[in-house]
Amino acid sequence: MNAIRTRLLVAASLVLAAFLFATALALERAHRAAALTQLQARLEAVIYTILAAAEEDDQGRMQLPEALPEPRLSRPDSDLQAWVLDGQGRLFWRSTSLLGRKVPALTPLAAGQRRFEIRSDRLVLSQGISWEDDQGRAWPFTLAVSQDRAPFEAGLDDFRHTLRGWLLALAVGLLIAQLLVLRWGLAPLGRARRELDAIHDGDRTHLSSDYPAELRPLADAVNRLLDQGRAAQNRYRHALDDLAHALKTPLACLQSLGGEDHVDPGELKSTLREQVAQMRKVVDSRLTRAAAVGRSGLEPPLDLSRLVTRLAAALEKVHAERGVRVRVQMPAGLRFHGPEGDLMELLGNLLDNACKYGKGQVWVRAVCRGDRLELVIDDDGPGIAPPQREAVLERGIRLDSRRPGQGLGLPAAREIASTLGGGLSLDAAPTGGLRVVVTLPGCSLGHST
Repeated sequence: MNAIRTRLLVAASLVLAAFLFATALALERAHRAAALTQLQARLEAVIYTILAAAEEDDQGRMQLPEALPEPRLSRPDSDLQAWVLDGQGRLFWRSTSLLGRKVPALTPLAAGQRRFEIRSDRLVLSQGISWEDDQGRAWPFTLAVSQDRAPFEAGLDDFRHTLRGWLLALAVGLLIAQLLVLRWGLAPLGRARRELDAIHDGDRTHLSSDYPAELRPLADAVNRLLDQGRAAQNRYRHALDDLAHALKTPLACLQSLGGEDHVDPGELKSTLREQVAQMRKVVDSRLTRAAAVGRSGLEPPLDLSRLVTRLAAALEKVHAERGVRVRVQMPAGLRFHGPEGDLMELLGNLLDNACKYGKGQVWVRAVCRGDRLELVIDDDGPGIAPPQREAVLERGIRLDSRRPGQGLGLPAAREIASTLGGGLSLDAAPTGGLRVVVTLPGCSLGHST
């Protein structure tokens, strides 16, 4: 019962069985009611036939002939019988078909009354009548017509068997159609399973994009997770490369100190502390960068104004000796739909670079254009010449070796932006410094709190 196909088939089969059972029951009852109505009408016609054949004796009283227009009444041991009772319930007349049989018990009826009875072995219709003789005296009679129940029930059984046969054939046909519909309807799930197996075997990299509307979000989510996993692998590999590259200088410095015969203990201690601190900083930075998770589409919205304001205040404290001021300009209620850790790492690298290489003024602006976030960071530093802007985005490239760093800030920021589905570009700021423009998908304007 764990397979969707089995669950749907069992559920649909149960519903189909209940529907066909209810249909059969309703049709049988409707047919029985219609058959009884039709039989009652035929018995009424027999009563009218008998009354039409009635004659008068010499005193004007009712007299019924031996032979009647209905041939079954004149045939002995027929399934159709008729008889008449007088006002005291005594047998007044009976049809030839009742010869040798016991007259069924019957309660006399008043004139104009009619009664239809379904007995254990017979169906009886009785009618109360009044016959007026030549002297104007009314004589009450009860005329009854009876038919054996067996032929009626046999007809119902034939209808029931025919109906059940057709319904059974219909059920088999519907089950086959149901299997075909389920196979056709669940075909995209089977295709998704085959494509996932192909991805596992390395024959594919993504699920197809032409799934039905109900499965397309799932396929897109799986593709995002696959891209996220590959991006994470690339980040881990780059982080290890960066870590190995960044640790070369501190390790070389420590190795050179270990090879000297006469080293001042104070200088050794100071150099050792400085290089260990640098190595720790590099390791922490690379581990933080490697932990970037990328966009999964399941993150809650972030209040961008509050996040950037908090980050700007922290950087102003870090660069307080240079009097750096970070000015934030963005609409209230601007929200970013993405991972907070990646956005903090991205903005931290860019704002730290702007604070480090600027003269003391940094501007941060953000706007939401449709569903894409545009972040603009300007500084008042020397900027970067156009021919060198693409070069500084390569890993390990530094234009100013006098300032601390590994030349990984801008490349790391561009890598994060790419992981989030956006991009990063460099331009000249109106203040003469560098302008960094970052575009990211997933923004909205909500109510500020």
